Amino acid sequence: MSQPLVACPMSREAEALGRALPHLEVVATGLGIQRSVPSLLARFRRSKPSLLIFTGSASQLDLSLRMRDVVLPEGWLLEPDGPRFSCHAPSLERLRERGLETARAALTLSRPVLKAEQRGELHETTGAVIYDTVSAAVVRVAHTSEVPCITPKIVANTTRSGLTAFWSKLERNLEPLAEYLQRVVEVWG
Repeated sequence: MSQPLVACPMSREAEALGRALPHLEVVATGLGIQRSVPSLLARFRRSKPSLLIFTGSASQLDLSLRMRDVVLPEGWLLEPDGPRFSCHAPSLERLRERGLETARAALTLSRPVLKAEQRGELHETTGAVIYDTVSAAVVRVAHTSEVPCITPKIVANTTRSGLTAFWSKLERNLEPLAEYLQRVVEVWG
């Protein structure tokens, strides 16, 4: 049986996670849908992983989340009024049975949302707790490629932390995500 594949858009994240999890294959897909989707499709043509763990950083929509919180969404909306793509339900159930919590939804947006009021409104209207720029498309591609996919994310940007606090100490700030991914792999088995 093939092994899980850990993938994230940013090479700095992939490198740091690869150092923290040397027993796993960790790849960078490139930023944005235009890079991540073709990169993963090419990888799936070579060899399909037993599980795609599409991970990395995301921004807070639920204002109660803090920088370094790890979130495991059950699905992703592509824009507030767009389609919803569900992560692999049996994998999520297996993780929940082992005590890992899930969040109902996350959101993929084409533009950043900087103001707390706008973030709170998106959280209220969509139920999404975090957002990024690519995960909805990745979940869709994994599903159509028949690759189970989950998307644990670490909150890197809150309205209080700003954009640079997370990146200035990336290795340290990714530790909770690396520990979480280790638990996921242990459950996956």
